[in-house]
Amino acid sequence: MIVYLKIGKYHFYFAPRKLTAFAFFAFVVYFLGCLPSTLFDQPTSTILLSKDGRLMNARIATDGQWRFPPMNNTPEKFNAAIIAFEDHDFYTHAGVSFLAIGRAALSNMKAGKVVSGGSTITMQIARMARNGNRTFYNKFIEAIWALRMEFRYSKKELLNIYAANAPFGGNVVGLEAAAWRYYGLPPHDLSWSQVATLAVLPNAPSLVHPGKNRKRLLEKRNKVLKTLLEHGEIDEITYELSLEEPLIGAPKRLPSLAPHLLDHAILNGQKGQRITTHLDDRKQKRLSEVLERHQYHLNQNYIHNAALLVIDAKTNEVVTYIGNSATENEHQKFVDIVRAPRSSGSVLKPFLYAAMTQEGMIHNRQLIPDVPMYFDHFSPKNYDEKNQGAVRAGEALAQSLNVPAVYLLKQYGIDKFLHKLRSIGQTHVSKSAQHYGLSLILGGGESSLWEITNAYAGMTKTLNFYNEENMYSAGSWDKAEVFFEKKLQSGTSTTLSLHRDRESERERTRTTSKFDAASIYETFQALLSVNRPYMDASWEQYASSSKIAWKTGTSYGNRDAWAVGCTPDYVVGVWVGNATGEGRPGIIGTTAAGPILFDVFSHLTQKGLGLFLPMMNW
Repeated sequence: MIVYLKIGKYHFYFAPRKLTAFAFFAFVVYFLGCLPSTLFDQPTSTILLSKDGRLMNARIATDGQWRFPPMNNTPEKFNAAIIAFEDHDFYTHAGVSFLAIGRAALSNMKAGKVVSGGSTITMQIARMARNGNRTFYNKFIEAIWALRMEFRYSKKELLNIYAANAPFGGNVVGLEAAAWRYYGLPPHDLSWSQVATLAVLPNAPSLVHPGKNRKRLLEKRNKVLKTLLEHGEIDEITYELSLEEPLIGAPKRLPSLAPHLLDHAILNGQKGQRITTHLDDRKQKRLSEVLERHQYHLNQNYIHNAALLVIDAKTNEVVTYIGNSATENEHQKFVDIVRAPRSSGSVLKPFLYAAMTQEGMIHNRQLIPDVPMYFDHFSPKNYDEKNQGAVRAGEALAQSLNVPAVYLLKQYGIDKFLHKLRSIGQTHVSKSAQHYGLSLILGGGESSLWEITNAYAGMTKTLNFYNEENMYSAGSWDKAEVFFEKKLQSGTSTTLSLHRDRESERERTRTTSKFDAASIYETFQALLSVNRPYMDASWEQYASSSKIAWKTGTSYGNRDAWAVGCTPDYVVGVWVGNATGEGRPGIIGTTAAGPILFDVFSHLTQKGLGLFLPMMNW
């Protein structure tokens, strides 16, 4: 017997055996190649996570869906709930459950309509990936895809894929997005009642509408809970308590912490990714409230912007990043001031002091002149326009006297100081010494809160990691780390190592030291005596007060107010002003940025009293 087949103008003749073999071969070829390399290729939201994995902020995907990047560890509670509701035989079938199909057919016959489809979880993944209509043909193709997926993926991977791509009502896709939108919680913190509710939504996403279908949603949730009880996943008490929990309401707003850091990550190519940071979400929220409280008073003087950066001086991690205060659109609230170049005011003075101390050019108790001076068409004035005649170098730094600072820069050399600044990460002072002149030390150059705070952190870490051989960690001057995953990809350590090889440490120290520990210690001793704001004026009278080495800065025209403080545990940088560059009389480092600095330190847990110990004890 010969089988004749005509396709267009072509004629084919097959023997039955050959036809069977050809059909089998064609099926095998299709089966092996039916799955795309990536099942789901939709855009994902960009999400920012704290060091503990808690959501801090998110940007919706480009297609308008809240679809988070896939998780690698779907909660076992949800796995149990979705299996109880959708696919009892999930762990025993190979993608298609003939028992489920039989049960579905029987249920449909009894009901006289389609009430169950018999699709396994794997088949539902195939349907979501193909996005096809519900027809018998598509059902057949989905079954083939499901069989093939069981060869490619483990059962755990299939559950992860389902949880990441299932619809949960409205524009919410995936379990993680649903957990945050409906409960304001990470998936692993959901209760049994909550996971049971979410388990039924992919089957009927319209049930999530807060004003409709509440009775039906409640019945389905309770049915899942009953099944979980029968399967031994929960006990009787958990079951009874879960029945009493309320249903979900209207979708919640997602957290919106550190928006400027999220924008920075997106601009640097991390759009649509899961971005894990070193930020502490609790500190970020608490210190945002601190900044907002101060901003309310600053607004009365038409000062509309402030920024804050907190670095852990032991681990080199950024724990708080507030790029701008919560101000109005008209006041440039989208500007990330942490990274914006601004006039540095007097915050560069400690670097000059440390550099000259290291080279033996000055010491704390040395007398230096504070008299009217004239340098090449430039006559500096102190802030109060008074002179003290002669003043000890440490006191000149503590009082931030301008005339002695300009005198010292003249002695040290502008070119030499620029080289030192660039070596500690001050990239914005990129022009020549002739361009800046001696006004460089008074704010004639620019820096950013990011670079300034990192430079002070470098000094702090040098003291923290100092030992009896005058050695310190070669990583002391590394930039603070914000993004955890980015650091992993670069193949470097996530924290500073305190146990490096001594010989390599010694060689590295000789070649890359910015300031030695002794010069930094002397500099910080002077900064410990800087007068504090009115709110903390009598701090020395309290034994429990933290000792903070701190410095302020105010730019020409009162456009920028700076305050940077250091303890062995934290380095805090504050900037206050107007992002537009508009000056105001109240934009002064001591009175505008200083109070914020000390308020921030009062909310940070210090391991000690913030004392930098004498060199002989380190």
